[in-house]
Amino acid sequence: MQIGSGSIVGLIGPNGAGKTTVFNMLTGIYEPVAGEIVFDGKNLRGRRPAQVNRLGIARTFQNIRLFANLTAYENVLLCCHAELTAGLVAATLRTPAHRRSEANARKAALAILHELGLEHAADERAINLSYGDQRRLEIARALATRPRLLLLDEPTAGMNPSEKAELTATVAELRARRGLTILLIEHDMRVVMSISERIVVMDHGEVIAEGSPQDVQTNPEVIAAYLGEDAATR
Repeated sequence: MQIGSGSIVGLIGPNGAGKTTVFNMLTGIYEPVAGEIVFDGKNLRGRRPAQVNRLGIARTFQNIRLFANLTAYENVLLCCHAELTAGLVAATLRTPAHRRSEANARKAALAILHELGLEHAADERAINLSYGDQRRLEIARALATRPRLLLLDEPTAGMNPSEKAELTATVAELRARRGLTILLIEHDMRVVMSISERIVVMDHGEVIAEGSPQDVQTNPEVIAAYLGEDAATR
């Protein structure tokens, strides 16, 4: 599987196909038993999640993993470590350089909340946010690490149609504004077909098809394994 720089690629397949396992391997949570994972010319095998993140890969989770009792602002600020460049000694001594980097981190956190339409919730504890806002906050935290490749694991799961449409538009805008490459797992076929430039289909741990949304939608193997006749004719 290849993901072109600046593209939006959908990863689909039935439950248990291995989609989230792919994300876990890409981010260093699992190490593959065979094969290679290469990002920007660097082999990711054997790298820990923090090392993978520093190379420019960030993700969200299928099950929301926010710091429930921290505010939305605090959740994002904790991920703005790329702004804290002054070093341990400067932090201990509270030097002007460290204070400037802290100010930059606070500014970056607020800017990301604004970008995701969450400025109204900055001082709200994450546990008190609506489900849709919690999903947006997960994306905000990932963006705070300055990724070039953003992995979204079912970003619209549990949302109503209006929330799904808004988040789909937000993802497209983020790609355009930030020049991101995006790989997303999504079960809502209307979402994935509308936003993806290319789709990869998995079944039982293997890629069974990839191509444009139109090609995938009419692929007999994909219809049999996942979409079904009704979805193919929509």
